[in-house]
Amino acid sequence: MSIAESSCVLLPIVPEAGVVTGVGTWVNTLVATQDDIRVLPLAMNVHRVCHITGAAQVDWQASHRIDRLDAHLDALVDGLPSGTRIFVAPGWGELAYHAAARLVMRHRNARLLAVCHTDDVSYYRTIGHFVGYVGAIVGVSRHLVQALRYRFPGTTVARMHHPVVTGETPVRRAGEAGGRLNLLYAGRLNERQKRVSRLLEVAVELRARGVAFRLSIAGEGAAGAELQDGFAAAGFDDTSVRFLGLVSRERMSSLFAENELFLMTSDYEGSPLGLLEAMAAGLVPVVMAVSSGIDEVVEDGVNGCLVPRGDSAAMAHRIGDLAAQPGRRAQLAERARSRILTLHRPQRCWSQLRRVMRLAWQHGSPTDDEAVDPFAAPIRDLLARLDTAGIDRVAVYGAGMFGRCLVDALLAGGIRVAALLDGDPAKQDRVYRGLRVQVPSSAALDHAVGTLVLGSLAAQDEMIDRINSIAPDRAPAILRPPVMPT
Repeated sequence: MSIAESSCVLLPIVPEAGVVTGVGTWVNTLVATQDDIRVLPLAMNVHRVCHITGAAQVDWQASHRIDRLDAHLDALVDGLPSGTRIFVAPGWGELAYHAAARLVMRHRNARLLAVCHTDDVSYYRTIGHFVGYVGAIVGVSRHLVQALRYRFPGTTVARMHHPVVTGETPVRRAGEAGGRLNLLYAGRLNERQKRVSRLLEVAVELRARGVAFRLSIAGEGAAGAELQDGFAAAGFDDTSVRFLGLVSRERMSSLFAENELFLMTSDYEGSPLGLLEAMAAGLVPVVMAVSSGIDEVVEDGVNGCLVPRGDSAAMAHRIGDLAAQPGRRAQLAERARSRILTLHRPQRCWSQLRRVMRLAWQHGSPTDDEAVDPFAAPIRDLLARLDTAGIDRVAVYGAGMFGRCLVDALLAGGIRVAALLDGDPAKQDRVYRGLRVQVPSSAALDHAVGTLVLGSLAAQDEMIDRINSIAPDRAPAILRPPVMPT
């Protein structure tokens, strides 16, 4: 029986710390465009996952409990007709992959689709830890497909374009030459990937060139407060720069209609959905060129502007040129929208996904007789090293699923956990096993302990960078779990 002839369900798992950016938008688009394949999303840590249509929910305190995760997923599966083929697609993170891996072990009619959304080492490491459970890997850009095939040569890897719902959104009418130009940034406010500090550099350059503009910044993240302070210190007020925070899907549509140019300053991406949606709405992309997928969508001078990565002055120069050429803006906007209508129409993307499903089904299911705990081995390794070193008191950095499972194991092994740290603003001040989650800071590190154990399999490099930036001269001893090679 083919995929088209059988009853199939796609079960996306929205990860911890999910925000209304790539993964959440991807899931909502799948829900909105489903036809004969049902989409039943499961949202973890839902206080930060907004507007995930029809998602089942797992609360933060329970999400690390293996038995409770199994029960949530089994309830979804048991409600389906007998013989339904289930394709579980974790969006990102250890929590989502852990839940998906155990599901395919318990249900022989389930397959795991690993979806790689961006060119980030944490994605590759997460997939690597769970690759034995994976039926097929989806890459959302040509660059990602090549990178995944290199890293996982024995696993099926296929391309799927992100589906974009365009509706009847018209291309924006260009304003007058020399009038105020409306610019939009929409995405996470972080520095490691998104390099949002470059937005301030661009704004300063535009002001120096005498370009009239209003920049709207939609999103939240760890770099948000510092960025807002930087704009204020540089003399920008809310008539020229607006910080909008996390916005709804409806508000996002309004922002697309209000603005003319879409800015992106990232160091790496995949095939960013915010960019695709902006182009579909008729915004001209002015973006920094990265090799991981942007250049597959934006063609410099044809449907947008590409500038060298990190060159804020060049970005301001291109924006200034467009400010003086409303006819040119209209031409680029029309071509930008046409590119998305051609490559990212939902019917084409679902056809690609069906092919991936067929490949995953042919792969078969894992052969072990019982579901196993993919976290068991790295946690045993950490406990053994702590025992060898005679360490009986630690702090844990990472309050995600792996971090909380690690806390459980440490306490069960008689090791005192002095502090639980996490950089996700949504987890701040939550309490787990009597430990209040604290933001990593100099004071928190001083109060904690000499040994810091990293409670993540995938995000260790980012954690270490943050610790070294906070306490470069007195960073604690760091113990990290074993990671997959990248």
